[in-house]
Amino acid sequence: MTPLFTGVWGRQWEGRVSSLGAIRNGNVLEPLNTTPAAAHRRYPIKRPIETVLAAFLLLLTLPVTLVVAGISAIKYRSWPFFVQQRIGLHGKRFGVIKIRSLPATTAPYADRDELDQTEISGYGSFIRSTHLDELPQLWQVVTGTMGLVGPRPMIESIVDRMDPDHGAARHTMRPGVTGLWQVSEYGSRLVLEASEYDAYYVTTANLRLDAWILWATAKQTFGAEPVRSEQFPSWIALPEPALREFHGPHAATHATIVPIVVDG
Repeated sequence: MTPLFTGVWGRQWEGRVSSLGAIRNGNVLEPLNTTPAAAHRRYPIKRPIETVLAAFLLLLTLPVTLVVAGISAIKYRSWPFFVQQRIGLHGKRFGVIKIRSLPATTAPYADRDELDQTEISGYGSFIRSTHLDELPQLWQVVTGTMGLVGPRPMIESIVDRMDPDHGAARHTMRPGVTGLWQVSEYGSRLVLEASEYDAYYVTTANLRLDAWILWATAKQTFGAEPVRSEQFPSWIALPEPALREFHGPHAATHATIVPIVVDG
């Protein structure tokens, strides 16, 4: 079968579809309206729930945050918190607060190749893999800069490499401390290499999906492995990893072929 199917940004692609789920009975599912107002109408309780939950988690994890920050300050002999400028809601710049997991001499916007050449200590790897370095971002959820769950906030240089429609759509909601891409097996790679995860979330965000992502995040904090494609629940009908490879070397920027309807 070689049907024509449409991605969430309105592009049309022609290719093989096996278990994508975006085409049912030969019919292409139409994309949802991805404006901020439309996103709020679809999921109006998202912000209140996240604010209350983030405030509770902020108080609950405060001792852990202070301990981790203290260890980082001693280990790296530097102020344990640092701020990176990222692109958030409405495409506006904001500072993401993290606990230092790399030496202070590391370039603040080191790319993947530079990080590969940087010696990351066992402690640094641990707080990065368990997301403990991101605990200060709970405060940013309470203040409204971020959400608990959402697209990962990206640095401007990566946003500039994104498809314009994809970049605009992912900035219609608050960036998340965690998200579908972050808990997946592709979370350690560039978001451009697996853009369908954020694309799927932007168009289908709902309470059930958020609860599952938060549960997966909690398990990974306590040592669970990232979620592989075949481990996703059947109601999260993401495209298979092979689909990105089918579209060639530039598919990472445009691979946003996702089903639109998720029962909440």
